[in-house]
Amino acid sequence: MIAQCPKCSKKYDIDNSHLAKGSVRVRCPNCTHIWVIRAEFKKIATKPEVKEAAVEYVQPDKAVTPTLPKLLPIEDLINIRTIVGFLGEKPQFGWWDTNLLSETGLKFLNITFPRTAFSAGVNSVAEAARRLHDNRIGKGRVYHLFRMPEFVEQRIHIRLPDFDPSTLLPLFKDKNTALEKLQSMTDSSLEASEGPVQVGNGKNLLQLSYLKKVAKHYSNAFEKGIQTFPYFSED
Repeated sequence: MIAQCPKCSKKYDIDNSHLAKGSVRVRCPNCTHIWVIRAEFKKIATKPEVKEAAVEYVQPDKAVTPTLPKLLPIEDLINIRTIVGFLGEKPQFGWWDTNLLSETGLKFLNITFPRTAFSAGVNSVAEAARRLHDNRIGKGRVYHLFRMPEFVEQRIHIRLPDFDPSTLLPLFKDKNTALEKLQSMTDSSLEASEGPVQVGNGKNLLQLSYLKKVAKHYSNAFEKGIQTFPYFSED
């Protein structure tokens, strides 16, 4: 399910299994605000009818820190993947030979995929980008922006058809607008190096600070006219 922080409005994906016993406390990785997500479940009564009930079971306060469910920054991941995917296309910086996320490309996709043109474009560009990254980085025990662990890719696949692209589409008018947006996603400074570069490991993979670091690597590489491939080791 999608959880939205009531303080900073950042959206995350949360595994429904965390709600199996009732409502849970969660902490926003972006602003550290803690709030309660209420679980709703269906209870089978002795009669055939199904009733819905709200549960308010919450972990004790002293156990909040170690038991908080992990919020997956799927929205941020889709945003960064899509913008980097667009910038890497042939009309922009030419890292992969596609032109599907531009206004012209999306109009073309809309003919075949009238309801899901955007998600079809993102998936197709991601596949082209994945092949290049895999060729440069390798596939063994590593992850990168376009090849995440299977459970994350499944969440992206589920989320994309309902993803609202209204904030992204205006960025795809030209490469400078999209590049400025990518740069604005992080305030850190670094010099990207050409080729594969390790930015973290499996523990850092879905931390917002590290996703922003990945965004910075790409934005700096586009500026410098080089190709960089940030990745995470599995361990």
